Amino acid sequence: MELNLLKTNLLAIIGSGIAITLIGVLLFIMKEHVFSHMRYLLTIPPTGVASYIFIFNLFKKYEGKIQAFSFTFLAESVAATACVALIFLIFTLLMGVFISLVNHT
Repeated sequence: MELNLLKTNLLAIIGSGIAITLIGVLLFIMKEHVFSHMRYLLTIPPTGVASYIFIFNLFKKYEGKIQAFSFTFLAESVAATACVALIFLIFTLLMGVFISLVNHT
């Protein structure tokens, strides 16, 4: 594996692990406040893995030559997040309608 790609891969894995740990600890500390307003919490590890894969592929696409706060990085991140959020919303609505229809027949 190319050295630059290997460094990107290792840093993305380490960054994902640290982020998941910090978010988990923060949620644990604030559990009374957070969960009193939220019925369900989406799991953090799959989101972390998806972020890791996105970042790894983004840096691979630009051959490791993309700055963290550049317009390209921010635009790609916002576009990907919006697209995935829209897909999540559509799947959630369709699944809710389908299950509701099945349960009432």
